[in-house]
Amino acid sequence: WQNLQDFILRSWFPVGGGWGVSGDVHLLSLAEQNDALYTGLGGAGAVATGNDDAIGTEIDLTLKGRFGNRLEIWTGVSQFFAGDAIRRGEDQTWVFIQGTLPF
Repeated sequence: WQNLQDFILRSWFPVGGGWGVSGDVHLLSLAEQNDALYTGLGGAGAVATGNDDAIGTEIDLTLKGRFGNRLEIWTGVSQFFAGDAIRRGEDQTWVFIQGTLPF
């Protein structure tokens, strides 16, 4: 994304056995208030409205760890609260799980 400022508060807590929980809070705003957000490919993404630069707030909670010597798991949930700068701003929730098994 371009035209985006992301102020991040980040935490990490080990829970034992090579596992840990992390939490991030992203405070997102437009760098240029009278412009859109742009994807990495240069196209306009979400369109800004009015004179507000608040894109929104995102809260991420993740769990990461290892099973045995090889399988690493990373899973989490993210909640995005749309700010007033997003036209048709709707809150969104994402859930993911990722596994890595090197061989």
